[in-house]
Amino acid sequence: MNRGGRARRRRRSSTASSGSGGDEGVDWWFEWRDGSLEARRPGRNVPTRTLFEREGEDVYRTVSGREHGERLKIVRDADGRPVKLYWATYPFTRTAEPLGR
Repeated sequence: MNRGGRARRRRRSSTASSGSGGDEGVDWWFEWRDGSLEARRPGRNVPTRTLFEREGEDVYRTVSGREHGERLKIVRDADGRPVKLYWATYPFTRTAEPLGR
């Protein structure tokens, strides 16, 4: 992920078989805001922002908000571009994937 301040859209994949209920298949935005990596759902106002702190190369930890304490891992392709995220073990991709992929 680049710290350019631009929103990077990811969609939670339908491959998750357990977790936080009806969240599979909904849009999430991961972006740099005010110097922090943040996850949010477009059009939703929440009382606590979901923020991450860096733990290592392409590894972050949720420090506030949804999935607090959970790990976020960035997966890159051979050219170094982010192609998938894993947050609390849920896969996130730029486009939705069919169930079971």
